[in-house]
Amino acid sequence: MYKCLCCGWYTLPVPPEEAAAFICPVCMWENDVFTANVDEPSDENHSLTLRQGRANYQEYGVCDVRLKQYAREPTEEEQMNYHKINHQGSKILETERLILRPFTLDDAGTMFRNWASDPEVTKFLTWPTHASREVSEKVLQDWVEQYEKPDCYQWAIVPRELGEPVGSIAVVGQDQRAGKATVGYCIGRGWWHQGITSGAMARVIDFLIGEVGFNRVESWHDPRNPNSGAVMAKCGMTYEATLRQADWNNQGICDLCMYAILAEDWHRRDMGRTERQIIEQNGML
Repeated sequence: MYKCLCCGWYTLPVPPEEAAAFICPVCMWENDVFTANVDEPSDENHSLTLRQGRANYQEYGVCDVRLKQYAREPTEEEQMNYHKINHQGSKILETERLILRPFTLDDAGTMFRNWASDPEVTKFLTWPTHASREVSEKVLQDWVEQYEKPDCYQWAIVPRELGEPVGSIAVVGQDQRAGKATVGYCIGRGWWHQGITSGAMARVIDFLIGEVGFNRVESWHDPRNPNSGAVMAKCGMTYEATLRQADWNNQGICDLCMYAILAEDWHRRDMGRTERQIIEQNGML
């Protein structure tokens, strides 16, 4: 089951972008695949916006008070499915430019050479610069052992044209009850500003929300490292706040700039993209 974009309960039989005209039995919102954002009036819902529908549900238990007699409470199953996570482990993920794959012990030399031995790469990270290849080997040994767990998400970032890892991206924290995953990443200096990190992050977000079922994917950065925030924004994540002296890294105690994307944001973005593709295919743009 999938989450209704209005009431938030898992009542949709298919993803929202495929649930055209499906009416949620809990809040009576008719899923509209053609509205681009929460503030666009929905023809299927008497010109209500999704934002208005959500506010009405919170106050009246239905998206439109005129439909109150038809609405109902969520079933136990619909409540139990809330934030249901379907862990799949570090399966291989691909984009046009990248392959994200599990690490192997053979990657130690490449890891050390391409990013882990560079103090500029680790400047705003929480782990120390690797002093030798042996340190990289020990780290990879631990990572490889963790791959047996279905909730382990740790990938090597491999550009197709290069064929070897240039960085890593991983879920560094998760809260299943909240449906939340925290993602961290790093990449070698020789591959900065080439869209590689944002490409990897976008693919991981698609996987974590679209396939695993997380409701929120978040990440944060030291404000002295604004390029990391640019990666998050490029991937559709929303800047939420700067928390003062809330984190620490190799520079000491630091502020924390929080970014996140919710499943509802992701689905809305995906629906907008799908609609545009349909229009383009029909020669309307």
